[in-house]
Amino acid sequence: MTDFLKKRSKLILLLYAAVLSLVVLLALYYVTSIANVHIAYTVNSAGVIAVNADSEFDSTGVVNTYFFRYFENSKNNLTDKYSVVNAGASEIVLRYGYADIVRSFQTDISSFNTLIIVYAVIGYLCFAAMLVFSNQSRRVYYKSNLYIGIVAPLIVVVFSIVMIIRNFALLGTFNDNFDLFRIVSFIMNPNTEDGMKELAINDYNIILNNTTNFNSLNFTIATIVFVVVIIYSVLLMAYTVYRYKESTKRRNDILERAANKND
Repeated sequence: MTDFLKKRSKLILLLYAAVLSLVVLLALYYVTSIANVHIAYTVNSAGVIAVNADSEFDSTGVVNTYFFRYFENSKNNLTDKYSVVNAGASEIVLRYGYADIVRSFQTDISSFNTLIIVYAVIGYLCFAAMLVFSNQSRRVYYKSNLYIGIVAPLIVVVFSIVMIIRNFALLGTFNDNFDLFRIVSFIMNPNTEDGMKELAINDYNIILNNTTNFNSLNFTIATIVFVVVIIYSVLLMAYTVYRYKESTKRRNDILERAANKND
């Protein structure tokens, strides 16, 4: 078993890079299923945010018109628990705060997706640090190999825990506003025809039938990826400690045999 682990040190460390690649793939996937949970808004030079019916996304040309029209229909009001938050919105959206909830969620999701990329970069930097110290090829592990082999994965573990906490916070917001976000995902989808949006204002079943794939799967996958990274990081730390102890024991045995021979 000892020889097997020693001979596979390069593979064990390179697999860490493969595990971290899951984070990169996650960054590409994370927002795809909820990408249309957004609203167009403007920010002026004074930092004042405005959300208006004619605000438009430059990339898709989608405007907020149907978002406002949907909630101006009294029967489509989800709840009255939201406070007045945005003076640039129409009266009904202003009263319920839907626009601000969507805007806050989309900025938080975008920020978190960027953080996933930062997380991946830090993970690869930690991986590179272990390569610099030759943890993948040394037959004998010294204290420097021990320290980098523990500290580098530990940094990734700590960051992973932070990511899990942030992910759960976003999931909580998503679950609390699931109906609202599902409506917005349909209304603000550039592939949804205006005629369908018009019909949806008076028929919620149209939204239900066209958002069957709208769910929280991305949050679940993110949690799984972070947990996998944590598990492998911990195993890598354990492997480093094992190699250091094994190397120290072997070195001491050699020194002891040499001393006995000289005697």
